[in-house]
Order: sequence, then structure tokens, then C-alpha cells
Amino acid sequence: LHDALPILCWVCLGFLTTSDQPTSQNIIISDYAYDKAIMSIDKNPLTTSDNLQTHLNLISEWYTKLCIKSSPNK
Repeated sequence: LHDALPILCWVCLGFLTTSDQPTSQNIIISDYAYDKAIMSIDKNPLTTSDNLQTHLNLISEWYTKLCIKSSPNK
């Protein structure tokens, strides 16, 4: 068998960036202007997907609390 390669998944969201955004283990966040990329890297695609979904849920809760609306069409 060949060595497994890590799987990179990302989600691009367009919204205002703030300094106290939620963070999660195994999540990489990249901001540029009003855009955000949320990345997770793992050998297991299910773990990668779970990591992303957990972090997106945290962000969603945080935005609701702050009355920030994301732009899902970006």
C-alpha cells in the first residue's frame, strides 16, 4: 500500500473579519479583505469534514450573537 496523503478541504466565506473570531484545533483560517478561507487537513476525509462542520457551527453561533450576516453566495 502507498502512504496516505493528507486531504485538504476548504470553505470560502465572504464577511467582515474581526479579531475575536472562534478558533478550533486542526483548523487553519486565512483572511483577505472581506473574504475568509477555512481549511482542515487530515488523512481521513470524514475527520476533515467533521472538523470543518464543527468550526462552521461555531462561527455561525458567534455571528448570530454579534448580529453579523455572512454572504453564502461568495
